[in-house]
Amino acid sequence: MWKKIKESKTFYVVLSILLSVLIWSYVVGEVNPTHEQTITGIPVEFQGEDLLESRNLLITEGNEQTVSLRFRTDRDTASKLDRESVSLVVSVSNITEPGRYRLYADIIYPSNISRSNISIENDESRYIEFTVAPLASKEIDVRPKFTGSVAEGYQGGEFTVTPDKVVIRGKEEDISQVAYAEVVLGQQDMEATFEGELPLVFMNENGEELTGLDIRCDETSVYVIYPVVVVKEIPLSVSFLPGGGATAANVDPESFRIDPASISVSGPASVLANLTELIIGEVDLSIVTNTPNYEITFPIRLSDNITNESGITEATVTLTITGLSTREFTDVDNIDLVNIPEGYHAELLTLSKSVLIRGPQEELDEIFQGQIRIEADLSQLDGSGGGRQTVSATVHVDGGGSSVGAVGRYTVVVNLIRG
Repeated sequence: MWKKIKESKTFYVVLSILLSVLIWSYVVGEVNPTHEQTITGIPVEFQGEDLLESRNLLITEGNEQTVSLRFRTDRDTASKLDRESVSLVVSVSNITEPGRYRLYADIIYPSNISRSNISIENDESRYIEFTVAPLASKEIDVRPKFTGSVAEGYQGGEFTVTPDKVVIRGKEEDISQVAYAEVVLGQQDMEATFEGELPLVFMNENGEELTGLDIRCDETSVYVIYPVVVVKEIPLSVSFLPGGGATAANVDPESFRIDPASISVSGPASVLANLTELIIGEVDLSIVTNTPNYEITFPIRLSDNITNESGITEATVTLTITGLSTREFTDVDNIDLVNIPEGYHAELLTLSKSVLIRGPQEELDEIFQGQIRIEADLSQLDGSGGGRQTVSATVHVDGGGSSVGAVGRYTVVVNLIRG
């Protein structure tokens, strides 16, 4: 009979089931038995703190808690649990008023385990106590500070900070200690402008850094520009416009000077690299008399990307004309009016002028008054209306050669009549 039982199919089915139960019992009982494990320092996370801030509320106590939990589970699952993979989450989204709260925390497990065979032996530890208080805010200045250095021949400028004010939030007792926020630039031997982000540091009214405070700020850094430019001493110079019989060759080099002779400027290296002199103006030699040490003052103008570090806004040019003589012709009455505006006729009211002619003496001796002609171009009056007008005039020495010319500025008076 035993032989028949062993040869039956049912026997082997029952035997297989029995062996499976025995193996599973062994695995559960011996290989993967129930295990109890305590994990300490599990962080507590608060979900919905942004909603609290929108309601001007803040967790002031208990916001950095850790909890110890005692787990009962199988050994395989327990091996996957630690303080890095497990966390507690407390939702504060429904809190609308300040106060002391005690809320039950959800446990977040790793995604690769099932929580169905996990029990918490000290479940009361999941009740988290914390305090919610009114959120205070305050606007403070952002102050830049330079602790570095600029290289020789360079100069630092003024900071530009964006934004130059920030809003901090937190407990009143914390933010009341903050006087301003500071950003520090500490680069050494700078030869170029700094542009970039610098972190904010909160300071008290004594200029001391504040640490350990629970302060919230939307900005952790600000954008800072600290210009570093080249500093250079630039000589001043002028150009000469020939006139009145004089050219640059007639300017006495011994008496010629510009005061100041140079100014200190700063600007980008690319701009100042080729700037070897600054021409402050053009000297019209026709208005320079033969008076020794004649003076003309010019404003000092610079392009927008160059700064006048000397602060001097004008320079005086002193010069003396040499090698030329002068001759005065009185009662010159050869006066022409040209380019009379359309719709007008002009009446000359100046009948004669005295004219000073300059040039080499031998050429001056050959000139006679009939060669001297005064011309007034009335096109400059176009659109100015009628009546008595003073008009600038030009003196010509017809046939006098290029080495002679009139000295000074000349005007005539005309009456401009419509019709």
